[in-house]
Formats: sequence, C-alpha cells, structure tokens
Amino acid sequence: MCSRFSGLLSVVLLVGILLSASCTTAPSSPATSATAPAKPTAVPTATKPFGSLIVATRFGTGVIDPRAESGVTWTALTAAFLESLFDLDSKGQLVPRLAERWEISKDGLTHTYYIRKGVKFHDGSDLTGADVKFSIEWMIEPGKGINTSAVVWGKAVAGVDLIDAYTVAIRMKTPQFEFMQSPERSITAVLPKKYVEEKGIEYWNKNPIGSGPWKVVKYELGVRLELEANENYWRELPKFKNVTLLDVPEESTRIAMLKTGEADLILVSPDSVAALKSAGFRMVNSPGAIQYTGYIFYDITRPQDYAIGDARVRKALALALNRKEIIDNIYKGYAAPIIVYGANPGAYFFDANLMKVDPYDPEQAKKLMAEAGYPNGFTIKIWDILGQGAVLSMLDNAIGGYWRKVGVNAEVVPIDYGTVSTMKSPTQKPEIWPSIYIFPATGGSLEFSRMVLTYHSKLGSPRNTTDPKLDGLLEKVPTVADPAERKRLAIEAVLLAKNGYSSLPLLEVDLLEGISSKIGEVTNYYMSNSFDVRTLETITHGK
Repeated sequence: MCSRFSGLLSVVLLVGILLSASCTTAPSSPATSATAPAKPTAVPTATKPFGSLIVATRFGTGVIDPRAESGVTWTALTAAFLESLFDLDSKGQLVPRLAERWEISKDGLTHTYYIRKGVKFHDGSDLTGADVKFSIEWMIEPGKGINTSAVVWGKAVAGVDLIDAYTVAIRMKTPQFEFMQSPERSITAVLPKKYVEEKGIEYWNKNPIGSGPWKVVKYELGVRLELEANENYWRELPKFKNVTLLDVPEESTRIAMLKTGEADLILVSPDSVAALKSAGFRMVNSPGAIQYTGYIFYDITRPQDYAIGDARVRKALALALNRKEIIDNIYKGYAAPIIVYGANPGAYFFDANLMKVDPYDPEQAKKLMAEAGYPNGFTIKIWDILGQGAVLSMLDNAIGGYWRKVGVNAEVVPIDYGTVSTMKSPTQKPEIWPSIYIFPATGGSLEFSRMVLTYHSKLGSPRNTTDPKLDGLLEKVPTVADPAERKRLAIEAVLLAKNGYSSLPLLEVDLLEGISSKIGEVTNYYMSNSFDVRTLETITHGK
C-alpha cells in the first residue's frame, strides 16, 4: 500500500516511476518483450459458466475509481471486471495481459506496448490502443486522484502517443528501465474511452464496465458486489455464472455462513483453520500475502536525541524478537520471517547468500544497546491500530513483551488508524516520537520500486533515513541499462537498507480461505494481499 510523500521535483522526476507498489519482475534487458497466451478458440456450449458462488470477504468502503482506489478495494473488487496491461501468474511472475508484448528502447526513453487484438468491452465495443492511451493519460492527469503511484508516474512521463490502432508508446522524461512492467491493476487498468467520456466517471463508478471475465450486475458500496460471467471473454471462461461478494467484517459471522451454506468461500485467520478442518472444510493457503514491517518514527534532524536514532539500537530491537515463537504461537505456522521489507526471494535484486534473517539473540541485543549508551534501556510506544483484528494486536503485544525482556520500556498504545495517519503524514508531528507502527502491507515485491517507498530519505515512508549513498543508489538503479550492473547496484542498495534498520522487517503471512464442497479446484495466487478475484476465474465445480 502506497503512502503519500513529498520531495524535490528533480528527485521525483528521476525515481518517481519506481513507486508502483506491486509484485513484478524487472525487465531482464534494455529491450524487453513478452508474448501472452493466444486467444482461446470458441468455447463449447457444455463448458459455458453455470451455477453460483457466494464469497464472504473484506473489501472496505472505498470507491472503485482507480485514481482514488485503496489497495483492498481494488484487489477485492475491480480486478473482476477491469483488465490491465500486465498481471501476475499463480507463481507471482509478471505475465502479459492486454499488452501482448512490450519493448523498451535502448536509451530507456521510449516504452512501447502492443495491445492485444480482439478484446471487447462488456458493451460489445472493441478495446484498442486509443482506450489504453486514454486510460494512462486519465490516470496520471495532475490533481485528479490520490493514487500515489499514478501521481508520480505523471511527473515522469513526457507523453503518450498512439502509434497505430493497437500500438501505444510512452515517452519518458529521463531514461527508465523499470517502468510500466507492473501488474498493479489500478495503474495500467484499461477503461472504455467512449463510455467514460460520454457518461462521465461518476456514472462509471456506479455502473462500471471493462473487459474482464466478469460483468457487474449490482454494486452497493461497502456491502456487496454481484457479478455475472462474461461469456464473450477472450481468455478461458469462468466456471461459475454468478458470483456475489459480500463485505463481512466479523470472522465469526463468515465462519457461521460457511457452516450453514450461506457462503462458499470465506477469509479466515490462522486460529480458525484447525476447527474448520475438523469440521470437514478444506482450506486454500496462499503464501506471502501480507508483509508486516515496523515503521520507526523519530526526529531524523536530531537522531542523537533518540535511542532509536542509533542503528545499533534498531538492530538490537530486531535481534530481541523470537520470530519462530511468534510464527508458531500467533500464526500457527502460516507465516515466515522476512529479511528486508520490499524484497522477495524471487526478485532479481535478492541474494540469499548475502541477505540473512536476523537471529533471535537477546544477549547481543543488550550488548548493542549498551554500546550505544542505553544499558538501562529506553522507552518506546508501539501503536496498536484498532479495527485491524485480534491477530495484529497479538503481534503488537508479543513484540512489546520481547522488548521488555531486554530492558526496553515498550508501551502498547491502542489507537485508531486516522490518528496515526494524522501524526505521520505528510510530515511527522512530535507526538509520534519515538514510536513504532507495525504496518500490514502487500506481499513482498519482485520489483525494485518497493525499496524506494521504504528507504529513500525524501520519498520513503516514513522518512527516517539520511544515507546519501543509499539515496543515490535508489535513484540510479532504474536508469541503468545493463541488467548485470543494475542487479549489482540494486543488491548493494538492499544491503545498505537492511543494515541501516530504518524499518524493522518482521513476517510475511499467508492468506487463508475456507471453502465449501460446492468448490472443486482453486488456484493459489502467490503474494495476493486480499481475497483476489483472479482466483474466481480458476475455481472449478465440486463433485
């Protein structure tokens, strides 16, 4: 999930394009291309969608306008009926979708996208390059939304050209070799140009159409989304004809609905898995769904006034945590430790030999604090965000308990998200110092962009690093044409970020879903941070 930020315009123009907080792979060469699966042949009548599903999930109350979307709303809703230039497969790897292939010029200034032919919107009109050009320009238009990635992309793009009916070129202001290879569907989502221009975006928000596998039948904001299979879809058709997504905040209610047959698929917490299995229900486990990271807040203009202003103390906080106990006791094994926030083992800039998970070493933690001048510990607040569920609160309290064992006076403070947001954004207010905020974010990234979001001194969130060398590397990496050199510099940046401990990497947690006998096979989507409607396309009928 992106955070708002401010910074020098020159820096934004150089690295702004990085801030597409999605899970993608970077181009492997200066001129990158890819080919998507061919359009399927006509679907036999016997395989047409039939039957219905009810999904009890969480999708929030945000609008579906991509320019103002929230990550949860987008993932849980709009991917059903809108498609993007790129997507992720079940392994978390970048694949073409509406962009059949793409190329980056040798100078990194021109990015060309070849749009798939034969795709139609739900109203029967053809999807062409004109719709893609319109959608990109509409997304990055200044002052029209709060989608941070779209805002900064707008600062990096010089223009969008329609080369022919199915070819679109994006001109960059500076060389970029990690641009627009993103399945963040809110950024590269393709809207119907004529429909939006004639009816207006407000009408589209209430009556959306796209080119996706599902058509919207009815949408009640924050309540329900009713879908019907798009039988003219260019890829394999969904197996079910109708799907209703319900926003059900309480897990106990979702479980009751599954048991009574009122729901066929539900989101569950680790605590509920054993009981549901005992009751005969199957589970779907999608690894790497959410990363939990501690954002550390202190006055970076006066780091000497705060214990956590010293990197040795921040490392001590990491060493004081027994991640294995947390994973076993709180997450029942459905989690794994992360090495650095923003890097996934599948990323090109990840090196398992150089990047190791911090061990549990409370004695070393005490030594580091003593070396830094805090042998008797210090005081820090842990913000426990209300409304995020019991599991996150358990994590906050467990962290506080481990820190108290090494002499840190850790105070767990319940607080609503809005209050914390006010204190930390757009600039930190003194009442937030010193503290840590355990933040649940989208699963680990396969692209370098997430590093900037966290670790750049002017563009990161929170802005609690002051390392000019790290800033320089974060800015330089996407401008380097040679893949080997880009990888070397990116790994160097990751190691600097990790060893600086400006944030506290904790865990990645699996997405868990309980399913009824009405459902057969389900494809797990790696690093899916909410119930992902892409999964709906893969669900087969039960026996």
